[in-house]
Amino acid sequence: MHKPLFAASLAAALSLGAASAQVSSGAITPVRPDLRIRAACGGSVDLAITSATLFKLARPGSARVEFDIYNLGPGEWNSGAQQVANLVVHNGASGHDYTMTSVPIGGRRFAAGERVGHVVSPPVNSAFDPLEFAGTVQMTLSFDPDILLDSNPCNDDSNPANNTFAIDSAGVQSFLTDGAPAHTFQRP
Repeated sequence: MHKPLFAASLAAALSLGAASAQVSSGAITPVRPDLRIRAACGGSVDLAITSATLFKLARPGSARVEFDIYNLGPGEWNSGAQQVANLVVHNGASGHDYTMTSVPIGGRRFAAGERVGHVVSPPVNSAFDPLEFAGTVQMTLSFDPDILLDSNPCNDDSNPANNTFAIDSAGVQSFLTDGAPAHTFQRP
């Protein structure tokens, strides 16, 4: 008695969905494969280092680095609890990584264009050679591996090319020789 009602309901449901899919032998084939369902976050997310500021300290050649991370993508960053972004500042003069910071981004949401973090390094003694070889600075943003493996497109960085921000030797030399206590560098 219920079989005809079930068959009629199934036929009605399939006819309503016929504009978007065809069912044949149990498999669903999209009629319009060019149509894509947007992620719940509204599009791709793109965390990026957008600017860096070098600050002079009392000891010549010593400095502090501050930099900002923004979501440049059109989507909202949305990550599970306990997930972090890792930041490394590399000193090109010495070849050492002199600060590593974990930014807790887990369980948080960041809208498109929103600042995700402002990172302040500890003081770095003898970061640069103020006399001859100024050195370089490179900041790198990386993510815990579980972020890519969690099947959440709302925390998959869509553009790893802007996860590195570098200040070349000429920029560092300019910072060391000008009279200002700080110099800010913007992403081009």
